[in-house]
Parts: sequence; structure tokens; C-alpha cells
Amino acid sequence: IDLNSGLGHASITYLLESGSNLIAAASYGNLWLSTDAGASWSVPASAPATGIFALGQHGGTVYLLSASGIYSSVDNGASWTQINTSETAYYSEFASDGNGRLYIYGEGVSGESGIKYSDDGGLTWIAFNTGYTDCRGSVLEYENALAVSADGQNIYVGACYSNDTGLTWAKSAFPSGSTQVIHSLILDSSENILAGKNIGGIEISTDKGANYAATGGSMELNNGVGGIAGISTLFRDSNGTYYALAPSGVGAYLSGVWSSTDGGANWLRDNGGLPVIPRWGEYAALTMAETSSGTLILSTAGSGLFAAATGTGGTSNVPPVANAGTDQTVTAGDTVTLDGSASSDSDGTITDYLWSETGSVVTITNNTSATASFVAPAVTVTTTYMINLTVTDNDLATDTAQITITVNPAGTGGTGGGSTDSSGGSGSSGGGGAFGGVAMLLLLGGVLIRKRLHPQIMRENAK
Repeated sequence: IDLNSGLGHASITYLLESGSNLIAAASYGNLWLSTDAGASWSVPASAPATGIFALGQHGGTVYLLSASGIYSSVDNGASWTQINTSETAYYSEFASDGNGRLYIYGEGVSGESGIKYSDDGGLTWIAFNTGYTDCRGSVLEYENALAVSADGQNIYVGACYSNDTGLTWAKSAFPSGSTQVIHSLILDSSENILAGKNIGGIEISTDKGANYAATGGSMELNNGVGGIAGISTLFRDSNGTYYALAPSGVGAYLSGVWSSTDGGANWLRDNGGLPVIPRWGEYAALTMAETSSGTLILSTAGSGLFAAATGTGGTSNVPPVANAGTDQTVTAGDTVTLDGSASSDSDGTITDYLWSETGSVVTITNNTSATASFVAPAVTVTTTYMINLTVTDNDLATDTAQITITVNPAGTGGTGGGSTDSSGGSGSSGGGGAFGGVAMLLLLGGVLIRKRLHPQIMRENAK
């Protein structure tokens, strides 16, 4: 939902909630405050007017990193006090741990880059002087990334990490061909670290930063043309859903939002209701915040602020529901008609149907609609095929359903789909399904005995 909040189409690059207030800032721009969940905004007192590089929180204090130094606010952003005048360079990342230590990361004074920490609430800062220089930032890379574990033991900065509170550093290992420019890092509850890359989507480390691997789900640009999206921001809401924001691009599939409900292992497109203007930079997801009521607010470049329609998570990430129909029993050479269906949530529309068969023996002639057909293959024994229907909605959420098609050899009887009974019990009426039996009378020792023989046994006896 477009908030139409009075900020117009300002490109908000930093957005957070403190108490019940929303604080917004534009890089090299102004700072704004909203006390009504984004409906209206004002300029807070004593805040720097330009050169804002980052916002962060620790406890009840909000911190602002700027070209003129570091500011803090203890009244949820209503007023600000400058607490440091020396850290004036481009420190674009802020973090804190559970011990009260604060961290900043970015390009330092006179062009050097690195990470610093403060144990006195941001008044003075100390550089981590150990480790590889290129593990502590790049002077040429203005988009940085920083994450710190709650105990302060594990620190992640760009493509490097420390597992001993910053005493020593090492480079992370990435998949072959993967870029090492990381724009955003976020930790989950199990100490896994997710990295949003400038190109190539998201990668995840389950060994405290030593190695990264690609996550699941599609983040392709423009329906697969142009590579994988670059990620500007990773965000986790109070329900544990992760969001990945693409910074800019052209068209519906070049910029946008993805979400994950399994800790970042798999991602689905979550663009429902957001504007899509096919010009460079017109719609770019930049940053996200969550209000105390659970509403997600998303910032865009050139299109303003948007709120999720139904509180946390919105509605567009609900997967569709696929229905592949009912199981069938047929004879080799018959034309089999598959009749499926699918439904999606109110924000999504089914855009693709894909019929497939496990093992790729059956050739399905129509894989673009809910109905499809194929000719049952020639078989010498009764054979069962698993047929899948996978549906995809316009948020790229998917679901798969499966049915079985049992094919009898030609000349063995009807196609009515009777019940399977391999134990010798009576089969259902209606055409003698896959295991429809034949009753025979046997005269043994003057006693008449009724016996049901399996069709395969009959065929072998006939031979």
C-alpha cells in the first residue's frame, strides 16, 4: 500500500523504528521523524541536515553516523546530540552486541577503511588493527556489510570474518566464480550468516563465515535474462521471515523483493502490489522496517514508502495450491487426459503450469495449462507412472502435486480404474483395474473350488 506520507518520492536509504516512532534518512540528505506510523513526517531537532551515512540502535539509544560525526538520541529520534566529532568519514554500517560494545564499518578517515569498536557508548572508537587489510574493508567499495553475534565472539565484515572477538581475521571461501562484494549480512538464530551479494543473489555460511554456498530459489533478472539480482539489504521480521531487497534495475524482474520462511535456505519473489516502472532506478527496494503493530514498511528509490497490506509478511508470499486430479488406470496406447487445477492467494495469479513424469518416459504434449495429455506407452507388464503438476504464481511461489497413472499391457482388459488387490481379495467392479482378477473353477478330488488368479499369472500360464 502506497503510504503517500508527505515525503513524496524521496529515496529513503535508512529506516528504523524506535519506540513508536519511525526515523527515516536519505544518504547525503535529510532526516525525518514520524510519530504516526509514517502517515506524516517532520524534521527532528538538532539533527545534521546532510551527509547521513547510517542509522543504528542499541538498547534505548539511536545512533546516527554522518559526515560531521556521530549523533545519538535517547527520545526515539525526537532530538539529537552530537557525541563524537572525529569519526566523520564514510562509516556506513552500525552494529552492537549483547555486551554493550558498538561497531562501525566503512571507509575511514583519509581513505583507509576498516572496522572500529566503542565500549563507552560511542564517545571514543578503537580500530581493529590485526588481520588482513583487505578483510577489513575496501577503499573502493562504498557498499559495506557488517554483522556481529550477540556474544561479540563472531564478527563479519564484507568478505572476511573473525571468530575471536576481532583478534584475528580470515577470508571467507566462496563458490567458484562468485563475487566477493557483499552489500548486506544478517545472522539467524543458529549463527548461520547470510550474505547479500552485489551480483549473484544470496549465499549462506553454516560454519561461522568460513565457507559460503548458494541458497535455493530463483533470483533471476528479467525472467532469466541478465544474470542474478544484486541485493542491497537483508531484513528479518518478528515472525522470522527474511526479506532480500534488490537495489535497482529495469522492469518487473530486475528489481524487487524476495522472502524466505526457512531461515534463508529458499527464496520466493514477493513483489505483489509494488509499483513496477521499466526505467532505470525508478523502482528499487532499498530498506525495510517493522512497526510495533507488525506492519512492514518498505522504502523504494523514486516511488516512496509502501506498507504491507496485512501486517507482517503481507499476502503475496502465500504459495499456490496445486491439484493434479485423480489416479487413473489405462491400457497401453490409450490417450490419457490429465485434468488438474490450481488456486493462489488474493495477491497472486497462477502464471505457469508444468506437467512432468518422474523418469521422463512419458511424453506430455501440453505443459502450459491445467489440462494435458499423453499416449500411454507400450508395456509388457503393468507399470505405474508418477505424474507431477507444478504451478507457479506471479510472485514465483510454487507448489507441486502428484498422481499415479497405471498402464496395463494391451489386450488385458478395460480402463475403468478398479481398485488394486494383490492379496487375492475381490476387485471392485467397473472394468477390472490394474489387478482385476479372473474367477476360475477347479475340480480337485470331487470338490469344487473357486480361485481368483492374478492376470500376470494367467499370462505366464498361457505361455
